[in-house]
Amino acid sequence: MNTCDGCKHWRRHTLTHDNETLLGDCESPKFFKGYGFEAEEIVPDGVHVENDEGWALATAPKFGCVHWEAKEPEVFAGSGFDHFANRILP
Repeated sequence: MNTCDGCKHWRRHTLTHDNETLLGDCESPKFFKGYGFEAEEIVPDGVHVENDEGWALATAPKFGCVHWEAKEPEVFAGSGFDHFANRILP
């Protein structure tokens, strides 16, 4: 199964307290975060998570998910060569 660290929906936390940089948030349109939802918002392959303190569902980089989509390569401009961030960064 593909994991969060290679998914376009996953963003690593930038906070530095309590080891939070070890985790990230999923921005998949199938993940609903909040304090309630209507019946028409429920999708068969989605998830609803209570958004307590603004972080909702935090996952580790190697968490796997059926909603995984490959990250778009990031091109570093100005060097004359195409360098892709997902090839040179951990």
